Amino acid sequence: MFDKLRKIKGLLMGALILLTILTLTFTVQPIRGTLFPILAIAITTLPYNATAAYPGWNVNISVFLLNIGANTETFNVTAYYDEHAIGKQTVQLAQGENTTITFTWNLTGVDPCEYNSTGGYYIPYIISANVSSPTLGEIKSYDGTVTVRRPGDANGDGKIYIGDLSLIGGSWNQAYPSSYYKWQADFNGDGKVYIGDLAILGSNWQKY
Repeated sequence: MFDKLRKIKGLLMGALILLTILTLTFTVQPIRGTLFPILAIAITTLPYNATAAYPGWNVNISVFLLNIGANTETFNVTAYYDEHAIGKQTVQLAQGENTTITFTWNLTGVDPCEYNSTGGYYIPYIISANVSSPTLGEIKSYDGTVTVRRPGDANGDGKIYIGDLSLIGGSWNQAYPSSYYKWQADFNGDGKVYIGDLAILGSNWQKY
């Protein structure tokens, strides 16, 4: 009984320390204004356990907000890739209240990331969330990167050629979450590898 209580107390203390560290991380250097009493954490999720995406895919960006100030505040939250806005939402939080805001970033019309042919890699987009309040100022929470590949570039080498066709063949007519499904060959992001993906490969064949 006492051992369980000690373990619970230890977990609570650990959570409090982590919250304090995160709070300091996101409040000591506001973009403008005074100390910003809110915890903001952004998390980006790609579908199909992918590590990159293609134009036309949907990517979710979730922003967790916790008002650790003394008053009810209105916060404007804007998600960005590099300096381009993805979307904006407004939320009002009472003292101690928290919420999670989700942005669905549709990559239709988004240019593929620049490919560094010398290094052999894509230069990814930087994902961030800007949180502002009319009375408190603003902060920015960075959440890593997202790589948007050229459509048809299944093997990630910056070109659309035989190697990409081979990957489609190896995953043909397979759907997520089958172990034979490869997100790299799912160019249209519908969760399966089929005719639509082959058409995208064909329309971009040796284009780059």
